[in-house]
Amino acid sequence: MELTFVGLGFLVGFLVGLTGVGGGALMTPSLIFLGVEPLTAVGTDLLYATITRVFGIFFQGRKGKIRIDIASRLIAGGIPAVILGAVVLEKLKAYPIDEYLTLLLGIILVVTALLSLFKGSSTFL
Repeated sequence: MELTFVGLGFLVGFLVGLTGVGGGALMTPSLIFLGVEPLTAVGTDLLYATITRVFGIFFQGRKGKIRIDIASRLIAGGIPAVILGAVVLEKLKAYPIDEYLTLLLGIILVVTALLSLFKGSSTFL
């Protein structure tokens, strides 16, 4: 089973390195599929993503492909949202939300895939 996780980390890392996207969309559902509880899968994916993204920042920064002004604005909105999400999750810990979280992640995955598919199509959006 340990080699399965190593292989999954390698595959997702390769795809993220190749395309720059897909880590969260691939890793969390894959971990859930492998039997990891949804909330644990999310937390594990966050740690994995943080470490792998440090390398992505390094390589993309060397190419001059980082917009600090945009990243700063995203961070300004993202940090309060993460805190709010953690507070909401703490308040909901008495409720069995694992099955709902799995459904929500599935919906987000499908919507993201559809948006990516039709991104260039003017007939979709």
